[in-house]
Parts: sequence; structure tokens; C-alpha cells
Amino acid sequence: MRKSASNPSGWLKEMHYIDAFAGSVRPWDKESGEHIDGSPLVAIKTIPSFDRYVFIEKSKKRFCSNIKPLKTQFPEKKIEVFCGDCNDIICDDVAKRYRPRNGVRGFAFLDPYGLNLRWETVESFGKTESFDVFINFSVMGVYRQLGSRPDKMINREKINEMMGSDRWCEEVYKESRQCPLPGLAPVVERANHDLTERLASFYINQLKTCFKYVSRPIVMKGATNSPLYALILASQVPLAVSKMHEIFDRQERRKRKVVRLD
Repeated sequence: MRKSASNPSGWLKEMHYIDAFAGSVRPWDKESGEHIDGSPLVAIKTIPSFDRYVFIEKSKKRFCSNIKPLKTQFPEKKIEVFCGDCNDIICDDVAKRYRPRNGVRGFAFLDPYGLNLRWETVESFGKTESFDVFINFSVMGVYRQLGSRPDKMINREKINEMMGSDRWCEEVYKESRQCPLPGLAPVVERANHDLTERLASFYINQLKTCFKYVSRPIVMKGATNSPLYALILASQVPLAVSKMHEIFDRQERRKRKVVRLD
């Protein structure tokens, strides 16, 4: 058991790390112009270390070249690797290993490609009552599927799977302020004002159905200032969210400082 200042009674037996989209081990960083550690290496090098690591990657090519070799590169670590759809692997296997109050807790990093993270996967972590889950909520992934009107959407069902409901449409499409001609139904069209915030807020409310505490989002933007994704932490303990807000605050102060220097 781990005994420390934060765990004096030793109730915490093990801490596990799960990376559901683990393919990028050494990605190229455009700002620095060099390869940097991706999430798997960051987790492996974290001190104090996790007791067990689970890495999942759908691409067979990335799995064979990046993920599978981690077991031999770090033989002193307990590393488990899976090649396949993380949604199926987590719901059918990984999440079922955890039970409330059994002394094992975990941290799950969910950084999906587009809309490839299903709501049932996030919910399965919440039901264990054992996980802090850090999610890259893909705002851009949703944007790419939207049309100017509900009937123009590209893949409504895909968004429903990610959001866990179809009620998100009420946040995106609103009745036009322009009065329709007599006898015609009101025009329902996409309302772009504060759309990122409204989508993130809807997703946060969904998270609150299976996690006791959820952070505010911090929106990350691209070079053209368009929103890419919102970072959100969901947890069963208030301290985790409090600490994440401290990190978000530091990031926002750093961004403001860079803008002033520019």
C-alpha cells in the first residue's frame, strides 16, 4: 500500500494510468521544431510513478511501431497494451476491473481523434467511482459535422454517440429572429454566437450525471483563433478539480502574458 502525507492510512493500494488514444509517443512539436514526449512517455516518466499503465491504440501501424515496444523499452514498468477500438476495450474489459472503494484508483486520458470517443466509454469510467478522467472535448470535430440547418448535418448520429443524447441540437440550432411569412414555420438555423461555450456546457452537464465534480473547460484554439477542443476534468473528489482549476489559471495567465509581449 502507498503510505504518504496525502495517504497516511495507506488506503490507496495502486494508482493506474489509462491512455485510450495512445498512438503518439514522440510527436513533432511545431513551436519547438523538435520531437517531444507524447502522453504515454509523459505518464511513464511521471514521479511518483503509476503502478500500472494501460495503453490503447486503434491503428495497427502506430500500435506496432509506437505502443507495443513500450513493454520492452520500460521492462521495470507494468504495462498492458491493446490494439483496437478503445470504446469496446474499455467498456467490455478495462473499466469492469475497477470497483468503488477497493483501494485502486486511476487516471484516464481521453484524447480522441475527432468524434471517436463514445459517451458510454466516459460513463463506464464514472460508474466505477474510481477514476479522474481528463478529456479533450473535440469542438472542431463537432463543428465539421454541422450544417447551417438541422437537415444539413453530416453525421448527427455520430455526435449523438459522443454527447450521450440528441438534446445537444437545442444548443446549436435556434429559431431565426427574422419573422417568417404568414403561414410558414419559423426558420431553425445554427446559432454561432458562443457556440463553443454552449457545447462545452452541455457536455459538462452530461459529465455531472456520472461524476460528482467537473471542472470548467479551458478552450484551446488554433493559429486562426478557431476553437479546436475544450479540456475538461471529471472526478469523484473535489480536490482533483480544484487542482485542475489552478493549472487552468496558470495557463490562462501565461497566454495573456504572451499576448502582451506580442
